[in-house]
Amino acid sequence: MIILANLQGCAVKCFRPIPVGTTVQIDGLPTQSLIIARVVNCIDIHSEPVWLLGLALDEPGNVWSIASPPSDWIESDSPDFLSLQPGIQEKQSNSRKASSGKAEDEYL
Repeated sequence: MIILANLQGCAVKCFRPIPVGTTVQIDGLPTQSLIIARVVNCIDIHSEPVWLLGLALDEPGNVWSIASPPSDWIESDSPDFLSLQPGIQEKQSNSRKASSGKAEDEYL
């Protein structure tokens, strides 16, 4: 279940922990395209038998098909936008190199 979304990724509830760095496939989105993300955080929610996962999209964008996104969502690959976002250029470069493998979607 997705509980938070933005252009860079999302937070989801999962019924078991997933190792940070694991590649996952997000299914069931309106875009009906193959959406690949990487686990960047995994937090045990002690009050529930679930984990909160932070997922970073391999290709940032409005994959959620939100018709009227917030005004602070900037959808751009321009160098000016990327220079304002620490680590995005490096992450995008590394994720494109690493995304040649198959997604491990059996976790979600």
